[in-house]
Amino acid sequence: MGRIIAQVEISNLINQQRVWIVLSAGLLLCFFLANCRETVGEKEVGKGVEQPAETKAEMASETASAPVSTSDQTTPPPHEVGAQSAEGTTVHSLQSAESSPETIDRGPLTVDRGPFRNPKSEIRNLTLLYTGEAKGSLEPCGCVEHQLGGLPRRDSLIRSWQLAPAQTLILDNGNLTVDYGCQDEIKFQTALDAMGQMNYAALNIGEGDLNLGLDYLKQMKAVARFPFLSANLFTQEGKQVFPPFLVRSVDSIRIAIIGLISMDSAAQIAEINPEIKVKAPETVLTSLLPDLTREAAFIVLLFNGEDARAKELAKLFPAIDIIVSSNDAEEPIAKPVKVGETLILTTGQEGKYLGRLDLSLNQAGKIRDSQLQVVALSEKIPDSPQIASLLETYHEIVKNEGLLEKEKREEPSRGGVYRGSKSCRICHKKAFTICEKRPHAHAYETLVKKNRQFNPECVRCHTVGLGFLTGFVSQEKTPHLAGVGCESCHGVGSNHIQNPQPGYGQVEEADCRTCHTKEQSPEFDFKRYLKEIAH
Repeated sequence: MGRIIAQVEISNLINQQRVWIVLSAGLLLCFFLANCRETVGEKEVGKGVEQPAETKAEMASETASAPVSTSDQTTPPPHEVGAQSAEGTTVHSLQSAESSPETIDRGPLTVDRGPFRNPKSEIRNLTLLYTGEAKGSLEPCGCVEHQLGGLPRRDSLIRSWQLAPAQTLILDNGNLTVDYGCQDEIKFQTALDAMGQMNYAALNIGEGDLNLGLDYLKQMKAVARFPFLSANLFTQEGKQVFPPFLVRSVDSIRIAIIGLISMDSAAQIAEINPEIKVKAPETVLTSLLPDLTREAAFIVLLFNGEDARAKELAKLFPAIDIIVSSNDAEEPIAKPVKVGETLILTTGQEGKYLGRLDLSLNQAGKIRDSQLQVVALSEKIPDSPQIASLLETYHEIVKNEGLLEKEKREEPSRGGVYRGSKSCRICHKKAFTICEKRPHAHAYETLVKKNRQFNPECVRCHTVGLGFLTGFVSQEKTPHLAGVGCESCHGVGSNHIQNPQPGYGQVEEADCRTCHTKEQSPEFDFKRYLKEIAH
């Protein structure tokens, strides 16, 4: 009897082991199939913006490079020639695409073989942050209170939102700078570094950026942490200058980001960069969109041009879901303009605002709901220490480059030589005594307190004659021209000293407006201010 029981127990044990073997084999098979699917990976698509297939863990690491927090960034894939950024981070090489002059070479549109939709949920969430038209404004100048803008405030605001990296895209519509020269090059690179720390996904090149020259932009493209886009900039040989678009997966939705520039800028671009030609946005979109709509469920167009042109594109190409345009309006619109099913947003000027569009999308990538916030970057938002430190480095570079003494100089329009305010007191003792006590006379000292006395853009309005022959050079070489003096308002004094005549140096409002701009002196009233400094 005991033997029978023992046999039954052994038989049961064997049966249990068979069940476990079958279950284990099934689990191993599921793991194998899942692993095979994971190794398909995710690719960023665009002309010259394509990444190799990666494991799911690597994909998560890459996605983490787009978050708001920058405290734990991962290293991007290797640069083709091993170039490194200033912080030693290896960066992407974005190769130029080629095409014939008549057609747009889209290149192979690589497909993310993963599904467009997440079976666990029917709703997708996308947060789009957008900026543009900074025009060289890295921070408020500080001349008056309540000024808006600044990269440190922008970074601080983004961090405070604690956005989910996998559901967020941060984009810039171009014109980081609008002038050219050494200081603007330093500004451009500083802005790129700051935006890299904020995890921007792309920059659409604007006509102002092209003032720096194509060669310089190509150098910056090689070290930037995010791609430069432009679908309608070509060389005269028909090669695309920058990748036309990229595709990113956000909350399991494939999103295409296209960069375009208005034909209104074509003449200006050709004047400075004769090797570049601008193709009509309509021509480029007609060629790109048929294939791109098959590869992406949602399309964002960064359009460096006025909103009237953006509306025209929205009517012609209803497949575009979002258009971010740059216009001449000081402030961005607080409510999206809807053309058909396309939402149009604007950026405002000089980096004073940050736009945030929160979207709910259905499985097909169509907008179910949207909420727009346009946030003014006021002094209520504290500066990010990381970006503030970066700007201090910028000012140190400007100082070390000696840009103040390298400032280009021209003949004063009224002729003569700058002599300094003390030369005026012999005949105008009362006026000199009054002016000597006014803030104008001590304007240079305010720069010293803020360590901005080496920045030509600041010094120009706090001294006499910077940018003119015999005008201010530096505190060491021309101390008598530090501060806003008599000749700042009345003109060069030597001719008047040699031949005094009544009516010399009559002050007009335009003379004051060179420094009392809307940005630097928003409450300026010529008649009222003139009474306050009457002498």
